[in-house]
Amino acid sequence: LGEQKKKFMPYNHQHKYFFIIGPPALVPLYFQWYIFYFVVQRKQWV
Repeated sequence: LGEQKKKFMPYNHQHKYFFIIGPPALVPLYFQWYIFYFVVQRKQWV
């Protein structure tokens, strides 16, 4: 019944496609952390 829906995601295969979707989703988080690290390192807020 669920497979007949248009927006069906195969959750039984999510361990296979996580490595395709996961890293690009974490890139903005990495850049946010790197900007914070750069500001703290250079003491730019003073």
